[in-house]
Amino acid sequence: MSGAGVRRDTHEVAHTRPGASPGDTAHREDSNIVASTPGPAFQRNAFAPSLLAAAVLFLSPVLLMTDWSLLPLFTTTILAVIIGWFALQARQWWWVPVFAAIAVVWNPVVPFPFEGPIWTGAQFGAAVVFLIAGVLIRSPRA
Repeated sequence: MSGAGVRRDTHEVAHTRPGASPGDTAHREDSNIVASTPGPAFQRNAFAPSLLAAAVLFLSPVLLMTDWSLLPLFTTTILAVIIGWFALQARQWWWVPVFAAIAVVWNPVVPFPFEGPIWTGAQFGAAVVFLIAGVLIRSPRA
């Protein structure tokens, strides 16, 4: 059978690169579709720091009984200030007093003498606040 009676798929021929054989579909120009799809219109800058702070706070009851007792205080304070700043940048100012309070309560320079089950519960409560804020604080992608 000669090629005169063979029908070519016009869709396939139209999308192959110039100079390619009609059956060469490995080099289609459809790769531009993936590059042109828009990403999300916002970004969550506070998400990674909130995960780190929550992990430290969930481990803090164990860490406070060791020589590493200052680690949860420093990391919680520093990450609370960072996430508060991200909240301010995202124009979600209502998070700023929450993280300012966390930074003051977990302040390692002048620590409060908290201990017992209430302090342990506060560690877990703050971890949940960090996780919620990490998901909800978002800013428009630049």
